[in-house]
Amino acid sequence: MKKEDFKKGQKVWLYLVGDAARRCNTPEDRVQEYEVVSVGRKYITVNKTGLSTSWEIKFDIENNFRQVYTCGSTEYILFPTRDEIINYVTSITRKNVISHFFARYNWQTLLTDEDVKMICDIIKQREDRI
Repeated sequence: MKKEDFKKGQKVWLYLVGDAARRCNTPEDRVQEYEVVSVGRKYITVNKTGLSTSWEIKFDIENNFRQVYTCGSTEYILFPTRDEIINYVTSITRKNVISHFFARYNWQTLLTDEDVKMICDIIKQREDRI
């Protein structure tokens, strides 16, 4: 993302994490539409459409668009388009499926030798990049 991706009045999308996500039952519930209130030198400020300015949320342009907060932890992740947030959620879901599979099941009996070979090849390709 770049600062230029954002304009005042533009619709943007936030993905709720942390405490903000507690009341969400599905990943889709964690996706919310906001509006850019201002694009400054240092921050992008967004607000839920139709709400007072007391609900504004700031994101630090120089710090990888991370939410600016006074206490606690990040509750929102900023995305300029709905497609980008859907791709992000899909990626997280896939990674969780993989993680749970290896953590919960006796994968050695569930995977064929060919499956294991493909996984090993993928891991080796990634290790070469590190």
